[in-house]
Amino acid sequence: MQQPQSPELRRRLRARARRQKVLRRRAVALAVALFLGIWATIALAGPMGAKKTATVAEVVTAHSASVTVERAAKHKRHHKKTSSSSTATTPVTTSQS
Repeated sequence: MQQPQSPELRRRLRARARRQKVLRRRAVALAVALFLGIWATIALAGPMGAKKTATVAEVVTAHSASVTVERAAKHKRHHKKTSSSSTATTPVTTSQS
């Protein structure tokens, strides 16, 4: 059961509710402003201490380069085997000065 309230008490309660509402709005506005500020900083400057990550194109290029080197080495070894067998019958002469 509610007791009858005086007009002064009602006025003070309304003022208190108004102050709480303003304080709540300010807190929400501050939280949003901080979030947007931090988000913008990260978006423009990048995360701190971040290392560059390779793109797909860089990975594919590096892989194809290593495959090319491996193939060249295999070809060189294969060519060396076939040429050494043909030179085995002919004498090798070297000269030193």
